[in-house]
Amino acid sequence: MHDDTAATADVVVDAGGESWPRVEALLERYALDLAGGVLEIHTGHPDVPDALTRWCGEHGHAVLTAQVHEGVTGLRIRICDPRWSADVVSGQERDR
Repeated sequence: MHDDTAATADVVVDAGGESWPRVEALLERYALDLAGGVLEIHTGHPDVPDALTRWCGEHGHAVLTAQVHEGVTGLRIRICDPRWSADVVSGQERDR
């Protein structure tokens, strides 16, 4: 079995203290290009880790690891293949 938590990030994003709406817009752009890949994001905003975890659940992405160091949370995320996301399968993609 493959240990996905040790996956190397394809892209590392430093979101600083940006709020969730700005981080979400950034992630949406990266998700289109990173299907099947791993994105690592660092955030100092206290609301972003929980919002990001919800976003991953809603879009079929997986949080592989989450660590806090000196007030900055680093999360490593496996981006799903968009062809199999819940939005595409249910037809919601057309409505966006």
